[in-house]
Amino acid sequence: MSSYNCKICNYKTNLFKDMKRHMERTNMCKMEPNMYFQNSIDQNIILSLLPDDEKLKDLIIKVKSKDYQNLYQCRRRLLMRKLCGSDDCKKTCSYCNKKFSKIQELREHVLIDCFLEEILEKNNNSTNQTPQIINNNDNSHTINSNNVTNNINNIDNSTTNNIDNSTTNIIINVPISFDKSWDISDIDTVSKKLEILCSDVLYSKLLEKILENEKNRNVLYDKKNNIGFVYKNEDEKYISMNIKDIASKSMEKLHENLLEINNDVKTHINKKNHQEYANDCVEKEKKINNKYTDYKNNYGIKNYANGSLLNIYNDNKDESIEIFENINNNKIEI
Repeated sequence: MSSYNCKICNYKTNLFKDMKRHMERTNMCKMEPNMYFQNSIDQNIILSLLPDDEKLKDLIIKVKSKDYQNLYQCRRRLLMRKLCGSDDCKKTCSYCNKKFSKIQELREHVLIDCFLEEILEKNNNSTNQTPQIINNNDNSHTINSNNVTNNINNIDNSTTNNIDNSTTNIIINVPISFDKSWDISDIDTVSKKLEILCSDVLYSKLLEKILENEKNRNVLYDKKNNIGFVYKNEDEKYISMNIKDIASKSMEKLHENLLEINNDVKTHINKKNHQEYANDCVEKEKKINNKYTDYKNNYGIKNYANGSLLNIYNDNKDESIEIFENINNNKIEI
């Protein structure tokens, strides 16, 4: 008897119709972290719909070597409708009208070749002009310094230079657990703190800085496949997490870190007895809190902010992959 194994969530069944039903659900099953890097989502959809059979070894190699361009994931339910689910069907491809003697041969034909060719052909026919590319370069990342900021920056130039010119190479085995606060010890000078606090996009700016520290790379987000994983220390492994929850938890942590950074600057001002600059810290605290309040209460702002944070995680994906794979393959000593 044939058996089918979902290469995404490890669901198992002996019936093709059950796997077909599993794949055509409105919400796709969640990817298991230990299965993630073996194949693309498209390849996993195809392989899940093929029976576990040694005779199909060459076919599986063909699937793994082919780029399905993320077309199967977004047209998954259409694909399920095109796959014949019963033995009494006409065994004829609905795309090219080719006839088959066995239903399994028809399924393989549609899954691996014909469905992709048909979708690509339709896409080519419907694309008559080059789509516009949206320029995402945001000049607002430039820091808006003012006289107050410049004066504060110049308070301890000699100390700043001494700190900035010394570097220590630290080897980090595992990242900080995602449910814990990030390590911001590298943001260790007034200059670095103000660089973040004076930015118009201070939440994004801080996350970019945070991810420069290997300890903090506890999120792996794959924009193409729209899935995310976070490292949890108590489980000693990565677990899948809804990407909206990843962004929301990140904003909460960034809010706390920004307040901490602002308080550090305030303490520095008090120590140096520069009370004329205290109001600047009060204004920056209001800015931090107002942005977070807007995020929680305004759906449009939340959507935009989530996209910005997730894009930063995706930009850092390559740096996070090695840690992710090593932990999943037990190559790191916990």
